[in-house]
Amino acid sequence: MRQQRPSSPYRGQQIAEVIHRTIGQAFLKEIEVPFGSFVTISKVELDPERKHAKIFLTVLPDGVALSTFRAIKNQTGTAQHKLNTTLRTRPVPKIAFLLDKGEEKRHRMDEILDQIDFPA
Repeated sequence: MRQQRPSSPYRGQQIAEVIHRTIGQAFLKEIEVPFGSFVTISKVELDPERKHAKIFLTVLPDGVALSTFRAIKNQTGTAQHKLNTTLRTRPVPKIAFLLDKGEEKRHRMDEILDQIDFPA
């Protein structure tokens, strides 16, 4: 039986970076993004066992974010296949796309701060 080596504390971060790069390339070649939409991967989170990866997406403009996200989510199988053939670790994490609301919240916070009249 094969003995498992202790995992480096940075191994999860390295795997997340490979997932980020691989899925980013898939957006350029295999995954179809609706015309007029701009999609970026804001972050990738792995669970401690490295069996599941959450890929957070930022979609612009806001008006088409939900429909674009649904179109991308329908292509999760394509992205998973690309990852399965690229990543050389086992098990390959099962991916899930999530819509990142952080940018929207930051934009709203900026609007609120702009409305406040600070004394000079």
